[in-house]
Amino acid sequence: MTSRFSVDFNELLERDLVMLSQTDFRKDINGSSVLLVEGLPIEVQEDNLYDDGTHEVLFARGVVEANSTGTWSHVKWCCRFDSEGFYDIAGSSVNEEIYNTELSPAEGARVAKLSQAELALIDTALLSQVSDDWRKVARVVGMAMLSTRDLPSGVPDAFFAKRVRLLVESGQLESQGDLRRMRFSEIRRTSA
Repeated sequence: MTSRFSVDFNELLERDLVMLSQTDFRKDINGSSVLLVEGLPIEVQEDNLYDDGTHEVLFARGVVEANSTGTWSHVKWCCRFDSEGFYDIAGSSVNEEIYNTELSPAEGARVAKLSQAELALIDTALLSQVSDDWRKVARVVGMAMLSTRDLPSGVPDAFFAKRVRLLVESGQLESQGDLRRMRFSEIRRTSA
């Protein structure tokens, strides 16, 4: 049976490499101590329970790999994901393109027509979905989109994600992870 470990997907060192352990032994999700060696097949997961009761479990399959990135030297072992990438609780692949926050030319033209009042509505909706605790950007964006029915149709999630980045840059929100990847970054209210 393949061992499964809890990880934080915000600790990606590369697109398909996440921090795993500082030592040769790590407890799996069942509490068993596992000796980590190069090439050992494993699974990793991140378990999130949100304030509204939503439960999310992300996981990936891969192999143990020594940290040779030249960064985070305190981390000895990582997990290199297989070509199938991330999975959600239902087992469907999380396509990286779904979380790409770059706008297509057509989307760019559509959002360029938004008024200042509509931009303020988007920002207010995003801020209303943020708490003092870390939340996935994808979740905040999705909930904000559901609450902004007064916007013209066709405003893409990627534009909401761009607004999140502006709110972080302006100091209204704190972030961790890569904000270009909604599912693998988190935000919260700026701490006082």
